[in-house]
Amino acid sequence: MRTPDEMLKLILDVADRDPHVFAVGLQGSRSHDRDVDRFSDFDVVYVVDRLSPYLDDPHWIDRFGKCRILQTPDDFYNSNFNRNTATKFTWLMQFDDRNRIDLTLIEKESETIQSLHMKIILYKTGEITSRVSTLETHLNPLFNDAEFRDTVNEFWWLTYYVAKGIVRREELYAKACFDILLDMTAKVLRWTVVETNEDARIGKFDRHLQRYLDPVLYQGYLDCFPTCRLEDLTQRLIRCMAYFEEVAHRLADTRSVKITEDTQAIQNEIITVLKEDNGLEL
Repeated sequence: MRTPDEMLKLILDVADRDPHVFAVGLQGSRSHDRDVDRFSDFDVVYVVDRLSPYLDDPHWIDRFGKCRILQTPDDFYNSNFNRNTATKFTWLMQFDDRNRIDLTLIEKESETIQSLHMKIILYKTGEITSRVSTLETHLNPLFNDAEFRDTVNEFWWLTYYVAKGIVRREELYAKACFDILLDMTAKVLRWTVVETNEDARIGKFDRHLQRYLDPVLYQGYLDCFPTCRLEDLTQRLIRCMAYFEEVAHRLADTRSVKITEDTQAIQNEIITVLKEDNGLEL
């Protein structure tokens, strides 16, 4: 397996020898040199004069090594990709030696270049540095009263859908709706973290959430995650409703936001439905 230093040197050498590349940017954990391990990708941006030479030659990426699997999400079947007008394209490369490069090429005149948060590690001219942002890729969410109210409403609205799926013995339907409950819960937890720690780096998919939550609160969140068994979905729904009520009301009190839903009445009704129609032990 090539070392991180060898990979970074390769990335820079390829760019340095390529006359179409103006600059190289690094994103993600490696750009900050934190939370890096052997599974960390190299999230790389090449700023180029034009995209067409790379789109015309599908083998140009061979210079990085032999790919075990390649993905190009920009031209997926439902992407409506137009190579004649495109100014950005991404190659996701998993190599035989287990290294991975997520490489985005973007034309230097592209209007979207300012939205790419990256650390410039090579530039052949100075013009590009003033046009890119070096902010965090995954910014902390800003609390918004209206969004919070809608999040709370969405959670309680969907509890009925989960219960309906359980009663109908439709495990997959119930689980799909339950996943949205967990998404709403995660939003409240992210706001909760940022409320007391604006510098928290929760990361992609909440990967570092456990660093900032009280251990008991974090374990309570994990205990909400169900399997697809009806009995487990039932028990976890009851647990998730109680947990969400606790964390949402706590944040609402901190922010002086009124929750208008009668959450206790909703829970009682859901539990009644499950007892009467489901026949599962509660």
